[in-house]
Amino acid sequence: MKLMSDFLKLVRADTKAQGLTSADHSVQSHLMAFAAEESRIAGEIIRLKEFEQRYAVREPSV
Repeated sequence: MKLMSDFLKLVRADTKAQGLTSADHSVQSHLMAFAAEESRIAGEIIRLKEFEQRYAVREPSV
């Protein structure tokens, strides 16, 4: 619940203040959770770097 209240406080304040976690840390922890779930379903070891590269957002070429 602390995370949500911190987020709402930041949004309402409309400042450049940092929340409890950075976006980078949040994305990394979500990737780990998705990789863990894939590992559970597939019954295989998931290498996080490979998993990360597979789902990386790529900039469109111009």
